[in-house]
Amino acid sequence: MSHGTIYSDEQLQAFVDDEINVTDRAEIMEAVRLDDDLACRVCELLQMKDNVRLAYREPEQPVGGYMSRQPARQWQVPATAAAALLIFAIGTTTGVVLQSYNNGATISTGSTVAAVADIEQEMKRVIIHISSAEPQKLDEALTDTEELLVSYKDRPELVKIEVVANAAGLELLRADTSPYPDRIRRMAQQFDNISFLACSRTIEKLRLRGIDVHLLPEAETIPAALEEIVDRMQQGWVYIRV
Repeated sequence: MSHGTIYSDEQLQAFVDDEINVTDRAEIMEAVRLDDDLACRVCELLQMKDNVRLAYREPEQPVGGYMSRQPARQWQVPATAAAALLIFAIGTTTGVVLQSYNNGATISTGSTVAAVADIEQEMKRVIIHISSAEPQKLDEALTDTEELLVSYKDRPELVKIEVVANAAGLELLRADTSPYPDRIRRMAQQFDNISFLACSRTIEKLRLRGIDVHLLPEAETIPAALEEIVDRMQQGWVYIRV
């Protein structure tokens, strides 16, 4: 039985909000480590929590009878909870949600990863979570990622990207299933500021099913995709789920 069917949304919400005891937290963390479906549910709740938190920020106070306004930008945080939840729903439907916990920016886009360039921070750090094997999504993710890297080719130190693959998305980094091995090799050779990371938990699950997994030479392994994602988000990285 999947651990994802054991825990209710209420229990996972309490886990995300840090409202459970140490024993229960450790139990859920272990379940998350072993269950990709449960890990995805926790990621979605983290996204939802941050969208709502940002939507309920203290509004700007009027100055001289008028509301003080900042210049409009594509990535501005929505002003109401309803708008935030709507953007979250659109983002997850189209397959791309961008977030940064530390700088307060929340971005949703259905078209391009390169929208990250609009964030006003000196260093762009992006973690791209690949959990789908759908060819069109993989193609768009690689295309937009390369566009972002090219846009900083003269100052590569200002952008760093990690492509993390788990679940069905591991096919992108498997030598026998990847639809873009040459493309990944070229990107890895051309750009020193991108890493391709494969989830060891997913690899182990495939091996238990009798599938011998061989990764592309450009791929590195990490213990667990969720742990890497949560660590990076806590460090202020922008998160994109494909």
